[in-house]
Amino acid sequence: MASHSSAWRPQRKLSGTVALVNQTVKLADWPAGKFTACWFDPRTGEVAGKTEGTTKDATLTLAIPPFRDDLAAIVTPVAIKRSGK
Repeated sequence: MASHSSAWRPQRKLSGTVALVNQTVKLADWPAGKFTACWFDPRTGEVAGKTEGTTKDATLTLAIPPFRDDLAAIVTPVAIKRSGK
């Protein structure tokens, strides 16, 4: 039986002064369409930003706003605006 201990390494804890910037996340198995992500700091509940993305080949790629320790998002489909209503 192979050991899996070498496959997982704990991430280094970031200090409060270093922010991650210019990052993206790719989410698999999403339906076709355009989506909005509302990003939150889970510790404080404050909104960290909003980004949009469109699926390509069932993968949704979203830009992530700058953050330090942790980030959470609620992803929703963009409402389709219909003319005449």
